[in-house]
Amino acid sequence: MSDLNIKSSFLLLFSSLSLFFGCKKETIELSWEELNSNTNITLTSVHFTDENFGHIVGGSTWFTGSHIQTIDGGTNWSENEISNKQLFSLHFNENGVANTVGIDGYLFSNNNPLIEDWNFHRMPRWDILRDVSFNSRNEGVLVGGVAFAKGAIMVVDTNYTVPYIDTFSNQLNAVCYSDDNTIHVGGYGILLRSTDGGMNWEESSISGDFYQAIAFPTSTIGYVIGYNGTILKTTDNGVSWKYLRDGDELSVSDQPFLNLHFEDELNGFIVGEKGLCWKTDDGGENWKIVDGLPGFDFYDIDVVGDVAYIVGEDGRILKLIL
Repeated sequence: MSDLNIKSSFLLLFSSLSLFFGCKKETIELSWEELNSNTNITLTSVHFTDENFGHIVGGSTWFTGSHIQTIDGGTNWSENEISNKQLFSLHFNENGVANTVGIDGYLFSNNNPLIEDWNFHRMPRWDILRDVSFNSRNEGVLVGGVAFAKGAIMVVDTNYTVPYIDTFSNQLNAVCYSDDNTIHVGGYGILLRSTDGGMNWEESSISGDFYQAIAFPTSTIGYVIGYNGTILKTTDNGVSWKYLRDGDELSVSDQPFLNLHFEDELNGFIVGEKGLCWKTDDGGENWKIVDGLPGFDFYDIDVVGDVAYIVGEDGRILKLIL
């Protein structure tokens, strides 16, 4: 091999190594413990109303949907089966009203989840409902779909009737209000926005990933994650989005993103498959990998005070000290 070819090969190798190590993220370790949930169902969604009172939903696909709760910061948990199908998402509005959705168009509501008195609402379509969000007026939006397709959006009024349904050829996984009238929806290669409470929808020019979760810590600043590793951010209430990380430009990760949580506009987490947990404290510009966590699938995370709770497969709950 000529000296020129040797030099070219060396420079190519050096550039590749520089790119590899330059993209490598900082790792951090947080103290954590695994809590005993007293169940082995898949736990899909978690929310703490304060440092003591926490709520989780989940289930087994075609057999059970449960609400489990703690009144002592996760030391003890009690399970209540409220459905015969799995539940996927739990949302509390600003007034403390809880709503959870699941398979076959199931919607359950509760004005006081500490009292196990859930009201069942049959939706007009038997969709697999993936996510739910309600505003301060207790008006809601439900989204779902199956097999990357057959997406549906249902608008729910304060009487839990459905005045409006829209359908899409894309499975829809995520919904979030940024204010009482503006709603954001994400799914398979699609981002949608409504400014009139869900009566009309505009499609974003952003596409290309299977969007899994949306969070708006303020009325103007929001974040979206995609299964393949995309991270998007808006500072104008979803009028425009910018890439913080483009999953399409990267090789497919063996730890896909599944959910996110931002407690304010700067501090947030992403969780995903096989123990993925990333943390940011600068609004998503930089992320640190939380190292040393067990490698099961993480489906949701919530933060209260200086503690984060992660839930996932086989009834597993982690408590992280931040």
